[in-house]
Amino acid sequence: MEMIRMSNTKNLREGDVLGRDAYRDHSLVLKKGTKLTNQHIKRLKSFGIETVQIFFTMTPKNDAHLKKEVENEEEQAKEEFFHCLTKLNVEKRYGRAFNSNRAFRFTESLFVKLLQNQSTRSLLKQLKDHDYFTYLHSVDVFILGSLIGNHLDIDHLEEFTLGCLLHDVGNLNVPTDILLKPTSLTDEERIIIQRHPLDGSLLLSDYSSLVRNLTKAHHEKLDGSGYPNKLTGDYIPPDVQMLTILDIYSALTSTRSYRKSFSVPMALEMLARDTHAINESYLIELCTLLEIYPLYSTVQLSSGEKAKVVDLDDKIPSFPVMLDTTEIRIHLLPMNRKIWIDRIVKLSD
Repeated sequence: MEMIRMSNTKNLREGDVLGRDAYRDHSLVLKKGTKLTNQHIKRLKSFGIETVQIFFTMTPKNDAHLKKEVENEEEQAKEEFFHCLTKLNVEKRYGRAFNSNRAFRFTESLFVKLLQNQSTRSLLKQLKDHDYFTYLHSVDVFILGSLIGNHLDIDHLEEFTLGCLLHDVGNLNVPTDILLKPTSLTDEERIIIQRHPLDGSLLLSDYSSLVRNLTKAHHEKLDGSGYPNKLTGDYIPPDVQMLTILDIYSALTSTRSYRKSFSVPMALEMLARDTHAINESYLIELCTLLEIYPLYSTVQLSSGEKAKVVDLDDKIPSFPVMLDTTEIRIHLLPMNRKIWIDRIVKLSD
């Protein structure tokens, strides 16, 4: 059975066949199906192309062997998923969305299913080896996408979450000294960083148009301030608008090479101030999913009363301090949750 795998150009041999087009700065270098010669390999190396995808043939195995191999891969995927969770500060960053065993099993099974695809598995392995922070961020966005996609009951959940998982795969073409730089980027370095959505969509040429578009457009903003194409409004598909919010939330609440993480309440407050550039209704859905509400947002309680969030404890952000609309009576949610926040009325003043 013929399949595709990633290969470092240092390990290429004459006679290997390219499994996908090879690009340099969005210019085609070699087409898919090219049988590599030593001259081709030297050309790839001279252009600074570190990895390509090549065809390989799996050796036929008996059913028992294949079954054992699949079971081992599933166990490895489960172990990797759990390992990522231990690094993601789940208790604070996912609010109440991940408080049940059902939520864990649901996201775990979806992760395992997506990793059954050899190309996806290979790309993630490459990303993990290239930049662990980008890899962990990608898994984080996948989990958030799985939870909110399930919450909204979207009918293409598997495809959407695959796009979430692979949205930053273009960072494979960004040097690690830029990705991990602890100080401000130069204009030249920023240009290189901003190529990663296009690079990612090219790397995913064999994936669906939805997955490629999620990768290509996840940095676009409704007001046209994003990149790479400065799209505006409805020119940005709804799935992309959702991914953009998850991507920003994950980045804000994670430690980066150049700054410490923001608390969840602060991250949501920052997003709430940016609704000219992101989809406000999707941000409200994220807050509802997490059961964490931005400072100064107006909410309606299960009792029917309206109140404004005036204080949040980072340690227990699901239990905000609120003032009723007369700004006289303080509301505190009881730990037994006999009264709860029913919905957001308004994100900010």
